[in-house]
Amino acid sequence: MNLSPRGSQNTRGDNFNRGGRGGDFNVILAPEEKQGVTHLIRIGSDHWPLLISISSSHQTHQKYFRFLDLWTQEPGFNETLKAAWNEDTSGSPMWNFHLKLKNTCRKLSQWSRNSVGNIFDNTKAMEKKVADLEEICLTNNSDSNRMAYNCANAQLIMHIKKEEAFWKQKAGMKWFQDGDSNTKFFHTIMNNKRRRLVLKKIKKNDNTWIEGSDEIAKEAINFFESQFSKDDSHKDFSILNCLPCVINEEDNNIPDALPTMTELKEAVFSLSADSAPGPDGLTGTFYQKCWDIISIDLFNMIDMIWRLLANNWYSININGSRHGFFKSGRGIKQGDPLSPSLFIIGAELLTKLMEQLISESFIPYSVDKGCPSFTHLSYADDTILFSSGDPLSLMAMMNKLSVYEKCSGQLINKDKSCFLVAPNTHESLTYDIKRITGFSQSNFPFTYLGCPIYFGRQRVKYFDGLISKITGRLQGWQGKMISCGGRAVLIKAVLQSLPLHMLSVIHLPKTTTSQIEKLFANFFWSETEGKKKHHWIAWKNLCYPTDEGGIGIKSIQDINNSFSAKVWWSFRTRNTLWRNFLEAKYCPRAHPVKKKWVSGQSHTWKRILHVRSDCEKYLVWKIVKENCSFWWDNWLGTGNLGQHFPHTRRSKKLKVANFMIGNTWDENKLLRILPMDMVKQIQNINIYEGEDDFPIWTPDTHGFFTCKSSWKVLREGRNMSRPEPTPWAGPAPGDHF
Repeated sequence: MNLSPRGSQNTRGDNFNRGGRGGDFNVILAPEEKQGVTHLIRIGSDHWPLLISISSSHQTHQKYFRFLDLWTQEPGFNETLKAAWNEDTSGSPMWNFHLKLKNTCRKLSQWSRNSVGNIFDNTKAMEKKVADLEEICLTNNSDSNRMAYNCANAQLIMHIKKEEAFWKQKAGMKWFQDGDSNTKFFHTIMNNKRRRLVLKKIKKNDNTWIEGSDEIAKEAINFFESQFSKDDSHKDFSILNCLPCVINEEDNNIPDALPTMTELKEAVFSLSADSAPGPDGLTGTFYQKCWDIISIDLFNMIDMIWRLLANNWYSININGSRHGFFKSGRGIKQGDPLSPSLFIIGAELLTKLMEQLISESFIPYSVDKGCPSFTHLSYADDTILFSSGDPLSLMAMMNKLSVYEKCSGQLINKDKSCFLVAPNTHESLTYDIKRITGFSQSNFPFTYLGCPIYFGRQRVKYFDGLISKITGRLQGWQGKMISCGGRAVLIKAVLQSLPLHMLSVIHLPKTTTSQIEKLFANFFWSETEGKKKHHWIAWKNLCYPTDEGGIGIKSIQDINNSFSAKVWWSFRTRNTLWRNFLEAKYCPRAHPVKKKWVSGQSHTWKRILHVRSDCEKYLVWKIVKENCSFWWDNWLGTGNLGQHFPHTRRSKKLKVANFMIGNTWDENKLLRILPMDMVKQIQNINIYEGEDDFPIWTPDTHGFFTCKSSWKVLREGRNMSRPEPTPWAGPAPGDHF
């Protein structure tokens, strides 16, 4: 076999290829436990010595308690839990809850060993019993023998389902429901997860490597202890005075109020039952199934939670063993439930500081006349700043960032930060920007919030990262181990969700969508690298609902169009910065409904114009304040009036309010430009009460826009020639062995 090398990739001093091979001396080991070959240093020779390791890398460590969800279905579970939980304890509510959990885990472990037993040994014993009874039935097929065989076979099925539940929990596949019970796929997923969790070596800041669990643990403890230590530097909070005071005393007391039992129950039952267990080994299933028993003790210790925010202690889990026990002085961390609020406050402070630049002779980023000006875009701690190349403006911006750092404690990572300039920018200006900011220069495209930001033509290579992401996910799945139905579920539940974020922002080129669907098709037909499989049905014929002869997978192009409709809906109905910017840039005089696309305009504008005519048919405005465009908004319900009168002067500024007197229609004014039958139709329209005109999306029963409803009306459906259900509609039997 070809051994996996560690160290230098060559065995000679020149650039020749490696020249070492060896037998699979440790073939009995699991793949993640094989050592392979290590290249040692050269001493007095131009060859690197090769050290072949044939011993297992598996290290024994203490095994911790892990709650198995299948226990909740076993007889005697509730009685064991109640007896363990109700044992007397003393101390604070937090300490009592800790002792009860600890005692319960110990008693459940004992109960599992004595009552449940080893589920795998039980299955093997039952298989042998079924085989023996089957032999008996072959020789004497009496009623009593058949009954004994059927009872044993039913018990075997029950034990098999226990194994399935065990491997499902271990594999952690939230998408799984039914159909692939106890197959090799479960074991492969679990082994791959174990292999990924093993740390063999890490690189320090000085680019040296550390090997061994103990040495890695020491370095990890030093790193995180330093990372979580309290920052004693002085913070200047006077700048917070620029934030408006919008919180009164009553609002301020709400976060301090203890949650009610109802709120606590909602939080517990919102947990994913299949989520990974915490450090105590207990899953969401435990807290939900045992709620009636543990709820009071859990509620009593909630008032101690605030102490955890200021007094956290940590241990590091390295390769299954816990190391160290150190304190954190940082308080709330990223990932805590309250941390998003801190990001919002920080973003608000940064916004106020950037707004101050406008009044300080700051030269902003150049935009078209009439477009709203802006200095930054921010999402959490990912921020894009916009400025001219004026040195004084750049220094003013960097000063504001310095003030923000001193107040918030957030520091700018200059190694990850960069700046971009327009093409043909003079080198001297580029040098000044680099000198003032301390950032390195980058070029288009760059990635922001998971999407490529590019300048000029849309190129397929900009989306190679998305293709690689899908390919990487497929490579770790071992599609040949999953049934056909299981692969269809994976495509619908997991694979199709990977490009959704990018589809909601960018209209992908057809070449990219074709590549994605080709990957889906190859996976569905169980095609692996080097082994092509025949595709019995074209992929486009599978991308239909089951009642139309498909398998329920949505076409990527249809999803693309659905998200384009969502962008158009947002553009037409919401008062946002990007909407005002696009309208000022492309529709300064014409209404967006009749504006034509011109070559050279942005891809986003081209995208929404592509679905404009289809969307406007389903977008109806309900009149409240008569602010709708008289000619171009669909407030009549039959389309905009402008399309019916192409030769009439149709001003964008003409509103419905211009034809109203109070809450009644001005019939004389309407008759000057419209025929009598249409005026009568207009006079029958209801005037609603409210603050402003509001839109209705007619495909949805509640009038709200949804991607699902837009997908239904925008896609090209298929009529079935036969009324009977298709073979895809019913449930298919799954694989069990």
